[in-house]
Amino acid sequence: MSINFQENSENSNDNKPSFTDVKMENVYNIRNKNFKLETMKITKVISPEYLQKRKIGLKAQGFENGDYSYLNALIQCLGGVPDILLYLQQNINYINNPKKLPLTFSFFQIIERLYHNSKNSPVYNSTKFLEIVEHCFPFLKEEKNPIDLYHLLFHDMHDEMNQKKKQSNNQINYDKTNMNEVINNELDIFNNNNKSIFSELFTLFYKKEIKCNSCNGIFYELQNFISLDLDVISVYKKYNQINLTIIDCLNEFMKPINTKRVCHICNKTSQMMVKRSIFSASNILVFIFNRFNKQEEQEMENIQFNYEEHLDLTNYIENNRQELNINYVLIGVVSFLYSQNKFAAYCKNFLSNKWMCFVDENVFECNYNQIIAKGTPYLLFYKKFE
Repeated sequence: MSINFQENSENSNDNKPSFTDVKMENVYNIRNKNFKLETMKITKVISPEYLQKRKIGLKAQGFENGDYSYLNALIQCLGGVPDILLYLQQNINYINNPKKLPLTFSFFQIIERLYHNSKNSPVYNSTKFLEIVEHCFPFLKEEKNPIDLYHLLFHDMHDEMNQKKKQSNNQINYDKTNMNEVINNELDIFNNNNKSIFSELFTLFYKKEIKCNSCNGIFYELQNFISLDLDVISVYKKYNQINLTIIDCLNEFMKPINTKRVCHICNKTSQMMVKRSIFSASNILVFIFNRFNKQEEQEMENIQFNYEEHLDLTNYIENNRQELNINYVLIGVVSFLYSQNKFAAYCKNFLSNKWMCFVDENVFECNYNQIIAKGTPYLLFYKKFE
């Protein structure tokens, strides 16, 4: 059911919408600015014509502390995910509610604006969305990291839209030495407590086989994540290999590691050998390349990372009972351009099949080889196809 904000404003004594969400009400009054009521809705369902012509740049204007390319680059990549656009088209009335879904509404509003191509307005001002983001996540004013923003946006928007969040999550005891029991129970717990477009698109599951060095017992764990984090720096240092690929990092990810923790069998804190595998992959698979300090940031600049445009993960996904080929195609890259000291988004238009580069308000066509040659990646977005 769509909300008529103009009617709400006319019935209000102070000419403001009556927000039921404290977060959005606070955002409404940020910097003593009022949102224009006529813009507080998503106005159009995106048409194929607009999808073909996507060339809108993003720019946050009027901020003293400079560069917000990290936010613009991430939003451009998320805006290029076909499933998110399809969800917007099919659920526009439900999303069109800033009272109920303050962060999610503002996210989908800016996604919609990216496709309203106009010769008179080739740049969309993302200041309003930035105000909401910095109000919800204040530390981003200093950090300005697209990886942190990705995690925060995902979790908060999922919480807003989660249709099962009010259900009780009773602790279930099960035999952790029985792999099938662990998998079935963990999947049931997840499915009974999580339902949103974001969990459905981005969730993948790791399986861990853990062997205790004290009792030689083996137990299992299944954990859900919204990205697959690749430790490029460790692979680079271990093999002194400058040219790396995702497959190189995945092969290293699959190798057993040693750690110290409590054993679920003998209840002792012991050395453990952990074998990790990808149990099931998401529809949109996000690879993240973490940097934890300045030295690692500088080392990433020296690595030539060749991320494949087409990725065959058939041999890396364990839950493949039908023995199908599991293939992914690259649709988005958030990369840091050292020459400009800015983040860029590279997005593949799934209708025109062309790559576009977005650096703030600047938009231009490019190709895959240019993407690989420029900058270092922070996030990669792959879409599964059959």
